[in-house]
Amino acid sequence: MTEVLATPKPGLPLWAKSLVVLVVTVVFVCIVSLTSLVNFSASIAKKARVPAYITSVMQAVAEMPSTLPDGFSYQTAAEINNYRFVSFLYKPDDSLLAFISMPVDAKLDDSALIVQELSSRGLPAVSDSFQVDKKGQESVAGHTMDYTIGKTMDRDGTGIGTMIGCIVDKGKNKQLLMYGWSLKGDFDFAVAKKLLDAIKSM
Repeated sequence: MTEVLATPKPGLPLWAKSLVVLVVTVVFVCIVSLTSLVNFSASIAKKARVPAYITSVMQAVAEMPSTLPDGFSYQTAAEINNYRFVSFLYKPDDSLLAFISMPVDAKLDDSALIVQELSSRGLPAVSDSFQVDKKGQESVAGHTMDYTIGKTMDRDGTGIGTMIGCIVDKGKNKQLLMYGWSLKGDFDFAVAKKLLDAIKSM
């Protein structure tokens, strides 16, 4: 049975704003102080799309082979203190994917509850509603990732295929979030799995 979280409200359309999702996510996750935000704004334009920088940030997030799975390409990366962000494009179906790594929050350190909390909030400034179609678990480099797949609903009721996943490694004090968005309909978990299966370790 489909679960709908929150009630869509009138507002901006989502489809034209899909790329904003990545920026919004980075800003909300990475702001740890005003100084950090200033430094982030000044440096992202210089480094965010530099291949060597992106791969360096990715290796700090998780160990990934030098060659990505077929169809994937790096897009952007950012790093502030212990917060790291890497995004990808899967060209065959124009899916956008992103990893966000950060320390574990002692107040919320259960991956399933984190996914539930994130999906209940929608996407700040873009949507406050997420329609859950499927929940599951996936093994990633020896860790369990809880995830949900559904649609992020804009305030006009239009949906974009979305995935939200989370791994919590308390031993390493590391939390890994994975977001995925499909610009052509429902999000295909097989796309995310191709990228997840390439991870050697965290």
